[in-house]
Amino acid sequence: MKKLWYVIFASCVGCTTGVSLNSVDYHTLFHDSNSKVWIINKVVSNGMNIAPANDWSKDVIVFHESRNVNLIPLKGMGHVAPRKGEYFLNSQKRTLKIEFKDATWDMDISYITEDSVLMKAARNSDVKFSIQLMPLPEL
Repeated sequence: MKKLWYVIFASCVGCTTGVSLNSVDYHTLFHDSNSKVWIINKVVSNGMNIAPANDWSKDVIVFHESRNVNLIPLKGMGHVAPRKGEYFLNSQKRTLKIEFKDATWDMDISYITEDSVLMKAARNSDVKFSIQLMPLPEL
């Protein structure tokens, strides 16, 4: 019985001594070392999802490795010019700032899963909504 307690104790504390942990860098998640297209799946304002139900009517946001960002309606791709901006990601603070000419989106990253990212507007943001991003699905 004493051996069992020793094994449990050693496995709980013995493996972490002297090991330094590095924080996660989310930059590659957003741009895949080139560019990545995300669909804005949900836009939540005052507790209501105001994003269109049909994917074809939703906006997409493209994050480039160069830190440029494009926002465009999915159905407008190839037909209208995107809204252009620049983004700044702080992985340690879990914040994302997107600066467009007319507005700055200051977002706090609430969660990241394998298939979505939820961001909530920070207090100093020009926008007052939360957005859920998902990788662009097959259409």
